[in-house]
Amino acid sequence: MTGDSVARIIVVILIAVFLGISAYTLLVPKLEAAPAGAAQGGRQNAEAGNALAITVSEKVMEDEVIRQYVKLNGDVALQSEISVYPETSGKIIRVIKNSGSPVARGDVIAYIDPSRPGAAYEEHPVAAPVSGTITSLPVTSPGALVSTSTVIAVIGSLDNLKITIYVSEKYSAYLRPGLPAFVSFSAAPGEELEASISSVSPVVNSGNRTIETTLSLLKHEPRLKAGMFAAVRLVIREAADALVVPRTAIKDYNGENVVYIIDENSLAKRTSVTLGLTGDSDAQIVSGLSKGDRVIVAGSVTDGSPVRVAGNQ
Repeated sequence: MTGDSVARIIVVILIAVFLGISAYTLLVPKLEAAPAGAAQGGRQNAEAGNALAITVSEKVMEDEVIRQYVKLNGDVALQSEISVYPETSGKIIRVIKNSGSPVARGDVIAYIDPSRPGAAYEEHPVAAPVSGTITSLPVTSPGALVSTSTVIAVIGSLDNLKITIYVSEKYSAYLRPGLPAFVSFSAAPGEELEASISSVSPVVNSGNRTIETTLSLLKHEPRLKAGMFAAVRLVIREAADALVVPRTAIKDYNGENVVYIIDENSLAKRTSVTLGLTGDSDAQIVSGLSKGDRVIVAGSVTDGSPVRVAGNQ
């Protein structure tokens, strides 16, 4: 090998080494920067996804009770009242008791003079046949003539009230003693008292197609008085161990009832459901949902929408 050949080989080797060093110098910074850039791009995509997520409220499905109500009006009255009659005819001499007075059995309410012209004057007492409270005194004027068919007083028990309602005959299959109800009165605003059916008329009123039904309060309420107006929510049907959602969570999709649940990827998923009992604000779901499902109850979403739950980070 001549000296020129050796020189050429050395030049070629030097050029190759130079080119290799140059290429390494150019590529290494880019390779090192690539992972950081990729991570930054991932963070940007995640932030963009979070920015697009719709804020919603959820309800996790669990067993509960749902009730179906009928709203009615009623009147408060005494459970029982006794009319008091004199045992003889005559004229009223004086009245001893007042309306609202409590009486015990045997207490004198009024005196009557049963004597006739030319006969000796005498007083005949009209006594209470039962204990209670005088709710009415139809005759109070001294000198008024009364007979054995004249009502002198009406006695009732103020601690024993009833509420009379008139229920449409279409609900007759559900009416039975013990059926629960919730009652509210203007005398107790914002409160509901528990009651239950105590009696149901065996006949339907042919004039208005209703059934007279009586409710009894479960606890005595001293603020209530006979003659008051009552607003009643009568429980017609109820279901225990039910999955219940707000009615506002149920949407119509192509004629089907659907709800949206949150899946494991925090996406809204449209689910067809079958309804059972419905109340004023809630509905029973009899198929389409399971315990533990997270139902979207507030928030406008479509199938596949990314969502975040209000209050969660």
